[in-house]
Amino acid sequence: MKVLRYAGGSLVVGDAVAHAVLDYARRLAVARTADTVVVPGLTESGGPDEAELLLGPTSQLASSAAGGPESLPGDAATLADLAARRVPVGSLVQPVVGEQDADDFPDLDFEIWSAADGA
Repeated sequence: MKVLRYAGGSLVVGDAVAHAVLDYARRLAVARTADTVVVPGLTESGGPDEAELLLGPTSQLASSAAGGPESLPGDAATLADLAARRVPVGSLVQPVVGEQDADDFPDLDFEIWSAADGA
C-alpha cells in the first residue's frame, strides 16, 4: 500500500493506483493540461475515504510506502478509469497560447481601458 499525499491531505491506496495516478499527473503536466479524478482509498487510520484530485501542470503529489496489502478491493475499477483516461503524451491536446490582436475584439474600446488605467 501507498500513502498518496496531495495538497491538504493524504489517502492510502494500492500500489498500482498510486503509480497510475502519478503517471497520469505527469502525462497531463507534460501536455500542459489538467483533469479531475476521484480516487477511492482509506484514511491513514483505516476508514474508507476518497479524494477528488485536480491533476495537471501544478499538481504536487507524492507517494510513500505504507504497511498493508499491495491492493484494495476497489483498485480494479480505479485502474480501469485511469487507463481509459491515459493516452500517449504526444496525443494530449495542448492549449494554444498566443497574443491577441485588438482586431480580434472589434466591439471593445481599448482606448477607454488605457485611459482608465492611467496609461
